Formats: sequence, C-alpha cells, structure tokens
Amino acid sequence: MHTVCGVIIHFWRIICTKIVDNSVDNFDFCTKKVDKMLLSDIKGIKTKRLEILNNSGIYTPVDLISFFPKRYLDLNKLSDLKTAKDGDDVLILARTEEDVKVNYIKKSMNIVKAKFVYDNLNVFITYFNQPYMAKNIVKNKYYYISGKLKRKGGLTISNPTLYPFTGDTTPIPVYG
Repeated sequence: MHTVCGVIIHFWRIICTKIVDNSVDNFDFCTKKVDKMLLSDIKGIKTKRLEILNNSGIYTPVDLISFFPKRYLDLNKLSDLKTAKDGDDVLILARTEEDVKVNYIKKSMNIVKAKFVYDNLNVFITYFNQPYMAKNIVKNKYYYISGKLKRKGGLTISNPTLYPFTGDTTPIPVYG
C-alpha cells in the first residue's frame, strides 16, 4: 500500500516543519492537535487518496502512524512449488513466457491469463475482471509473484500480487 507510505512521509514532513517553525519547546502540535486532526486537514492529501485511506480504516494522523504491515514478504525465501500444497501461500520469482491474453466472457466479465516459468515448471496466473493487468505484464521479464497456489489442472495462482524484479531484495510490507 504505497499510498499509506507516501502519506506517512508527507505527514512527518509537516510535523517537522511545524516544530522547526514554531520552536522546539512547542510540542502542542504533536500532542493535542494531532489527536483531533483529520487527514482531510492536511494540505496536499487529495480526495481520492483520502477515500483509499478511509477504506483502510485510516481517518486521523494517529491512525496513519499506527498502521503497521500485517507481514513482510522476504524476497530471499522463495517457495518450492514441487513441495507446496494446494492452497499454500507462495512466493516465486518467475519469467513470463508468452504474451498476456485477455479473454472476454461477457461485456462486463473478463479473465487475464499469463504463463510464467519458475524452476522449470509452468505457472499460470489469472486475474478476474482486471484487464489493465495485461498491460502491467511484459513478456520475457521477471516478476515476484505472491498468492495462493492451486494445483488442480496445473499450477495456477489467481489474483496474485506482482512485483517487478529489480534486483533489490528488501522485504516488502503487506498491508490488510
């Protein structure tokens, strides 16, 4: 949830500016006013971002700075798909093999399918009603893929989270 991280950084910049502008002795801003302040009171937070944050249960700066990740993805600990069971949460680093396909079932229903190769195994990922995901997946590129494994009819991960491979193995926070 990059939105939350961006807002936290923005909020702390405001606090630092207030402390420097007012004087180091005046911590009233940090103790009393912040408890009563809403995120909508912070200049620079747009309506769409507020909506996203509010949907996550974040309404005040205190909510924001106390919103911690549920867990972290350790990019150094990839899953072994040969031993993973149906329904297991897996993390793999795989390369796309073919162009991504979007199949339209009805006017308002579609499925995005992509084939990846991981450890000499074919892994298929599917997204339901997210046609924009087809543009996010580039052929012959590597991606970290995180999601629940299904073994029925081959190895499939439905609606996974994708992270483009950059070489950086810093753990990734997972919210929600």
